[in-house]
Amino acid sequence: MKRYGKYIIVAVMVAVLCVTSITSGINVNAEDATKPVEITSIDYDNMTISLRGEGDTEFYISDSRQKIWEKVHTTEKNGIMLMDISWIPDVRSYDLYIKGNSSAKPVKITIPSVYTGFQVTYDNISGTVAYNGIPSGFDGSIQWRFKDSYVWHDTSDTTQARAALAESLSYYANTEHATTVYFRLGQDRGRSDILTGSRQSNEVTIILPKKAAIPVVEVNNQSMSATIQGQAGYRLKGQERWEHGSSIDLKKTAPKAFYSNDNLSPVDQLIEIRKDATATEGASASAFIRLNAPGDASTNTVAENLSYTGGSRARAAVKTSISFGNRMKVSTAAAITVLETNYDNNQIRLGMNGNEMAFYSTDMVNWYAVGNAGGTGDNVYMDTSWLNDSIDNTIYIKGDAASEPDKYQTVVIPKRNTAVKAVFDKSSAPESPKLTVTGKGSAVQIEWRKKNTQEWNKVAASSDDVFIPELEDLRTKGARIVVRASAVNGSAAGAGILPSNECTVLVPKRPAAPALRINPSAFTVNTSTAMEYYDTTTSKWNECKKSMSVWDIPAVKKTTQATKDTPGADTSVMFRKKATSTNGCSQPVTILFKGQKAAPVIGFLETCDVVYSYETRTVGGLKNMYHTLKFKKATSKQQYQYVVLSKSDTFDETKANWKTVKSATTVTLKSKKAVTGSKIYVRVKGVSPDKNKNTAAELPSVTNTTFEIPAP
Repeated sequence: MKRYGKYIIVAVMVAVLCVTSITSGINVNAEDATKPVEITSIDYDNMTISLRGEGDTEFYISDSRQKIWEKVHTTEKNGIMLMDISWIPDVRSYDLYIKGNSSAKPVKITIPSVYTGFQVTYDNISGTVAYNGIPSGFDGSIQWRFKDSYVWHDTSDTTQARAALAESLSYYANTEHATTVYFRLGQDRGRSDILTGSRQSNEVTIILPKKAAIPVVEVNNQSMSATIQGQAGYRLKGQERWEHGSSIDLKKTAPKAFYSNDNLSPVDQLIEIRKDATATEGASASAFIRLNAPGDASTNTVAENLSYTGGSRARAAVKTSISFGNRMKVSTAAAITVLETNYDNNQIRLGMNGNEMAFYSTDMVNWYAVGNAGGTGDNVYMDTSWLNDSIDNTIYIKGDAASEPDKYQTVVIPKRNTAVKAVFDKSSAPESPKLTVTGKGSAVQIEWRKKNTQEWNKVAASSDDVFIPELEDLRTKGARIVVRASAVNGSAAGAGILPSNECTVLVPKRPAAPALRINPSAFTVNTSTAMEYYDTTTSKWNECKKSMSVWDIPAVKKTTQATKDTPGADTSVMFRKKATSTNGCSQPVTILFKGQKAAPVIGFLETCDVVYSYETRTVGGLKNMYHTLKFKKATSKQQYQYVVLSKSDTFDETKANWKTVKSATTVTLKSKKAVTGSKIYVRVKGVSPDKNKNTAAELPSVTNTTFEIPAP
């Protein structure tokens, strides 16, 4: 079970108090770019990148211009963060830049385009494939799968592998319709930002032609011969060489099935018969004759046509009309057992129980051999992908040694559910992305996959509303997913549920985050009532006010606000646009509220931050009092402000006519208000953001308590 990272992350961004919209840029201080994020894997089958960054809680992506940085959703798995890249185009390589809030040095990854030069051809006569356009140096696997199957099988371009593939493909060709097979070059998984590997190639289609019907064969037990309608090939089962003709001498073809001085222990034999392939048509389905070996010299070998039961004599000798005479042959084979119907793989698993071959029929007249597609031990897998999934299908199964009608097995494969519909609820919360799936019938799970990948993810579905946390990962860029109701594998008798129809669903890109800007003089954020902020104390989103005071945000007031003598601490707050009836909430934007500085100290002592002094000067025969303020710590980066108010003035920090001091200097107060009893207020000036310089806003410090100009 996957473990998912928190979807609500209050993270420290180096950008202080000024964060613009996610779609218009995120400021991350380049001065902290000491190390890059580590790329541990690039999985092109799942279209994900695995990231690891020391101390990183958030990750950001950008294109080659690096002007816009977007926060990307990630899923945690065993300490590694998985990031979706299914939105990256197939047709060209793409330069992707990634950084974290701690590992802020951008790392560049070039995602390669899909290779489109791969080609595959199929030879109907030999049943083999040939490959062209394999890039020089490619050492991955060639992969193939059948239409409507999402299981890729690995092969390679060697003589042995091509022969094995031809055998596998022959199991899946059928007499009902042509079979579509897809080929591609498999991925070379990336291992780092330098060793990015390669994506899968384009998928190439080949068609396995529909097989012709089983050749009509008539068996004659008196002459120990078989007559074929038309020219055909035949061979003892298991041999490579095919003989050709319209009649078969059974004794000559399978001598080990007959008693003789040279063969005192005859054994049962199987003869396979089929029409040859042509340039435009594949080989026919095979008919099989079983030669039942005698028990001793006094009994005869008996030929049995396994491919027809109850057919006309023009086709074959009917099994029930064969005279066994005094022969009492004891067979150790029992009826074939149907173990499971697997609808994910379109297979029925059979237990052979001593039979050499299995046969299936839909009418109990024409019997077709079951190819051993992936069989192990006493199990054989029967392909069912050729069935018409718009109707219920009844299949009968028998063995070659235990083939009497009372030993037939019956399996019912149900028709496919085509009523499934799915819609993504774009107004659902990021914490619980909702997919509404209707028409599931009795299915208890639904499956989804990214449209450009083929791995299905199963999700329990007890109601129409299905919550899938991973879908939020796709909303950074938006994506299309494919949804279906899951299969339920059946029992020996079949039943169960086939996978439903597939429907494509748009998971839209989440709306851009609000563009927020702090006014350091007015202590406000340019919020609106259409926005909300996240309160970590209550774990709830609260509606913003219009042009909200920073002190109206509980976490900022509690943590960031300083007292006269004690500075505040840093705290982060997330903001987003609220969901509407037609759209979901926006991407979140995180603001780090830097701890407010304590008030500067003003007084007569040289140890004060701002030193007040006065003197009496005589100018033109008139004595005047001159007041000065010595700003010892003022710099261009830490500017100070002061204002002088009379006793009758009311002090309003946000409206006062502040004067700014940009360097360590002494200022003479020339204002008419600089008289005995007037009040002087001093603070460290706030900082306005500058996107071009990658600097952000800081609030002004606490203003000092009233300093009153003394009497001379």
